[in-house]
Amino acid sequence: MWNEYNNPRHIRTLNGVVELQLKIRRCQNNSCLRYKKAYRPEQEGSLALPQNEFGLDVIL
Repeated sequence: MWNEYNNPRHIRTLNGVVELQLKIRRCQNNSCLRYKKAYRPEQEGSLALPQNEFGLDVIL
């Protein structure tokens, strides 16, 4: 998959603010089932919930 664009995200944790540079990928192949659908990094979910600026350590 191609790196379509980078998405900066700030997450507030107990140790301070962390800035992530997420690489959003999209398939450019017309016959692919994921054609033009955004694919976000899997590790993002281990740091914070979607659409939330606080890290999981703060939430717990």
